Amino acid sequence: MKSKSWFLGITIAACLTASAWAGTFGKVVAIGGHASDLALDEGRGVLYIANFTANRIDVMSLADNTVQRSINVPSQPSSLSVSPDGKYLVITHYGNFAAPIAPSNGLTVINLETSAKQTFAL
Repeated sequence: MKSKSWFLGITIAACLTASAWAGTFGKVVAIGGHASDLALDEGRGVLYIANFTANRIDVMSLADNTVQRSINVPSQPSSLSVSPDGKYLVITHYGNFAAPIAPSNGLTVINLETSAKQTFAL
C-alpha cells in the first residue's frame, strides 16, 4: 500500500509542477472573443488573429503584444493564411447553421497594401 501512495504523491507533484510551468509561458493577450486561428506577418511585425465569435480579424503588434486594430469580416472567420508574397490575407468562414438558415461558408481575401476586401460564397 505504501508504494501506491508514493506513486500517487509523485504523480500529483509532477502534475502540479507541469501546470505551474505551463502557466508561466508567454503572455496572455485578451481579444474579447474566441480565437480560431493565427497567421504571422513578420514583414509587417503583426500577428493576425481570427476572432471566431466577434466576426473580425484582430491585428496584434509583435513589438508590444497589444491589439492595434480590428478588421471586420463576414461571420465566423475560422482560418487564416498570409500569401507567400505577403500581399494578401486569406480568411475562410465556417457557417454551418441549422435549418432554416442557409450555410454561409465563404472565403475573404484582403489586400494588405490597399485594405480592399473581397468575399466569395462557397
